[in-house]
Amino acid sequence: MGLEGKLPVVTVIGTCRVHHTLRNLAEKKRIVMNNGGLGTFIHSTPEAVLRLKVLLQLETYKETLLKLQVGESNEKKTKPDEGFDFSETDILVVEISTIKSLSANGNPLQFNEVARHMCTPHGDFGMELRQNLNNAFNKREHFVQMPKQKIPDEFPEEFSNLISELVPVVQDSKIISSDLDEIRNLAKIPVLFVNHINLPGTNGKLITSRNKLCNIINEYAEERNLQVFNPATMFEEYEAKDLLMKEGNDLNHYAKDKLEIVGEIQLKSISKLLNSN
Repeated sequence: MGLEGKLPVVTVIGTCRVHHTLRNLAEKKRIVMNNGGLGTFIHSTPEAVLRLKVLLQLETYKETLLKLQVGESNEKKTKPDEGFDFSETDILVVEISTIKSLSANGNPLQFNEVARHMCTPHGDFGMELRQNLNNAFNKREHFVQMPKQKIPDEFPEEFSNLISELVPVVQDSKIISSDLDEIRNLAKIPVLFVNHINLPGTNGKLITSRNKLCNIINEYAEERNLQVFNPATMFEEYEAKDLLMKEGNDLNHYAKDKLEIVGEIQLKSISKLLNSN
């Protein structure tokens, strides 16, 4: 399997939908994971570009912004483990799962973590800030209104200075394509792009922004004769309740006892791409 009968060496960028499935395969000696200890999740293309630059040791995460960039982690890592070498990797797996990007002074941030640290713990001020963030995305504004309420005393000073620097962007195909080009140019190895789980919700309809993102990535790949892993195709064989949490109603998470099944399906795409190069 992989190159010359050896286990494929895989580096992963994305969410639990690729990290957890492929870690499961690595534990079962089906692949070799080469992530340099950077196992936290990212969602947008700017976050993916930054993660790849960190893996390539072209940049490091900034400690002052780390908790807004990489999510909950037991270890604060601004760079890969000592001795990590991206050149040992055979294939890069990159999952993109949001069309919305957020940055400050050119530094990609993660919307979930900005909400977790700058909004949720801070009462009415935080609620207003969260609403202002949502409004900025909905109105396609590239700034976030400062809440009218007084900044709470416990609100971290470095965050209060950051609010005016937040730049929300609902990405279009041109922006996303440019970022995907950069990822491929930086990686210099086969890249398997992975889409979100694009299935109808309980209302029977696809999630609009998710569907738009998946279409953009599929069109990008089709124009360049690239391979994309579309999780939705798994449900031509499986029912949602067979693979997803909450009896198939959670369109964001694979069931923990089904990670190996999904991982093996992902591995087929990994092997196909490696064998075609």
